[in-house]
Amino acid sequence: MPTGRHTGRSLRLPDYDYSQPGAYFVTICCRRRFSAFGQVDNGAMVLNAAGTMAEHWLRELPRKYPDIELDVFCVMPDHVHFVIAIPDSPDAPEQGDGHTGPPLPRMNDGSSGGDAGQLPPLPRMVQWYKTMTTNEYIRRARDGEWEPFPGKLWQRSFHDRVIRSERELRDTRRYVAENPLRWSIREE
Repeated sequence: MPTGRHTGRSLRLPDYDYSQPGAYFVTICCRRRFSAFGQVDNGAMVLNAAGTMAEHWLRELPRKYPDIELDVFCVMPDHVHFVIAIPDSPDAPEQGDGHTGPPLPRMNDGSSGGDAGQLPPLPRMVQWYKTMTTNEYIRRARDGEWEPFPGKLWQRSFHDRVIRSERELRDTRRYVAENPLRWSIREE
């Protein structure tokens, strides 16, 4: 019987190395769908100061993690969408149609089968983003600039999808770009 409580079950793909080259579509939602970042007006997202801050920290991801590329993103009133690309190294073999390749098996110590010193996995990058945005939001709310949020700013986890083809990447880019328009339609 569902209790509505977090079960501790991971939403990540088991045995998948989230630091390997490829593209990842990520959605992070505010807890209790708290509308912190602005509003949608006539199919366009209008960021408030907190939304501008959320966008700023998205743009900082490639500075913090120089081996990634921020492909597309959209800050919405109560969530953010973005695509992060981890490029192949120059000497890596090509994989047809943009497929990210098979998952790497986990080693006995729980680490991935990749090289030591690899890029931190996607969950660590998302956690960094959540930490930076939460800390700044708290400071600004304490100063009376922004509305305090109830409990925590972000939901505990996040949704991700490993993008497996060029077509899927195009569809995801379109989904992110059209998100404010869909929001407007949903609100009518």
